[in-house]
Amino acid sequence: MLKAEDTEDSIGPVELVTVPGLGPEWQRDEMRDMTKAGRREKKSEARKQKWTQWNRDQRGLCGTWFTRRFLVYFVFALCVV
Repeated sequence: MLKAEDTEDSIGPVELVTVPGLGPEWQRDEMRDMTKAGRREKKSEARKQKWTQWNRDQRGLCGTWFTRRFLVYFVFALCVV
C-alpha cells in the first residue's frame, strides 16, 4: 500500500526546512547605514578617500585626468600666458 509521501508527485525524500529563530532582521550598523546621517557619513568617507588618493597622486579628479602634475603644468602655462 502506498503512503501519501510515496505518490508520483514526490520525486525524492521529503526535506525538512529549519526556520531560524525570530530576532532583529538588521544589525545596528546596517540600520545606521540606512539613515540620512549614515549615508552622509559614507559619502564623507568616500570624499576623504578620494582626496587622500589625489594628494598621493594615485588618481585624478576626473578619472585619470587632472592629477597634481597636470595642475602644476596648467598653472605654469597660465602664468606664462
